Amino acid sequence: HGCPQYNDYQVARFVEDFTSKFKYVSESVPEWLFEKAEHIRQEAYEWKQYHIDDPDDVFDVFYDNEFSKLIEWHQKRSFDTLHLVDGPYISIVRCGDHLKLMWDSDCTTELGCSVWTAPNGLYEMKYCDFVSAATEFLNNFIEAMDRQVEAALIKDWGDISVDKKGLVNNHAENKIRYYDALSCLMNDKKSEDWSVISDKYEKIEENIRTIIVDTDK
Repeated sequence: HGCPQYNDYQVARFVEDFTSKFKYVSESVPEWLFEKAEHIRQEAYEWKQYHIDDPDDVFDVFYDNEFSKLIEWHQKRSFDTLHLVDGPYISIVRCGDHLKLMWDSDCTTELGCSVWTAPNGLYEMKYCDFVSAATEFLNNFIEAMDRQVEAALIKDWGDISVDKKGLVNNHAENKIRYYDALSCLMNDKKSEDWSVISDKYEKIEENIRTIIVDTDK
């Protein structure tokens, strides 16, 4: 189908996508929102569709003041996998010492079959176990990159020009960024105004109930 045979998205780029979410994942969401986390994207989509035929100026106000404020907390804890064919959308949400890792992909083949054997799913674990696993993963990755950089420095590249100093500096900067991301997982920061999210969610439920009533008429 014209697609390359192998994935050319560097592992380091995935690590950057993954670790960039740690500062948000570390913040515990309210229990009521944690329970709804795996449904919020679908419900938000239905809410948005309810307003899609509004005049442009009305819809723009709705999107900026209502929809974006509802879904922003979820987007901060999510990342896509566009480097994969019809890759899933991955989200990680914490509540106290509990964590949900969710993924979903609604892409299908021409025959209507999902391109993934598990197009969506939910895995729950203890937050402390997630921190331990993320720490082990990053330490192993950094050690592997240490060896790769060392091998690149001692190799005779012949006519190929390699900025070895730049390579060393870039690797050092990446290590600092990764360790900073890990340190975020240890901090129980509180920055979101969950009362605002609660207010928006009450509106989405009210609108969805209206959609259901209108559909039943």
